[in-house]
Amino acid sequence: MRYHHDPLISNARGRAQRGAALVIGLILLLVLTVLAVSGITTASSELLMAGNEQSRLNVFQAAEVGIEQTILQANFNPDPAAGSQAFNGLTPNTASDSYDTTITPNGNTDGYLFWSDNDFTTYYFDIRSVGTTTRGSRAVHEQGVAFVAPRDNSEGCQPGLPCELTP
Repeated sequence: MRYHHDPLISNARGRAQRGAALVIGLILLLVLTVLAVSGITTASSELLMAGNEQSRLNVFQAAEVGIEQTILQANFNPDPAAGSQAFNGLTPNTASDSYDTTITPNGNTDGYLFWSDNDFTTYYFDIRSVGTTTRGSRAVHEQGVAFVAPRDNSEGCQPGLPCELTP
């Protein structure tokens, strides 16, 4: 049996197949483009979130360093008339993270829970530290500090204040 080749019929089939391949190719290209754009958007969002988390950690550390430095540098004067003391500085190993702290006397309590006599006084102080970064992050930490000190009413000391804490 001989194969008969009709050019009109084969040419019509070829055109129809070529058009389908073009449409399928364009659809696949569109799907790949959408996947690439969504991948880039996801990567950009994750990079932004990582930067925000790093800034949050830096500002937290700045506020904590402020509290530590205040405890090391403060003159713990329990007299409320002395008022608050202010400190500020840069966080170590950073060029721009900073803290601002204030320490305020918060009164005293005669006696102490673990002693039954009245030979001790507890002095309370409030420390408020505000950490900031260049990205605009801000953290506020507050901490209370208490000192238990023996009561000393000897000469040269204020009544009810130990000599070590007398201004």
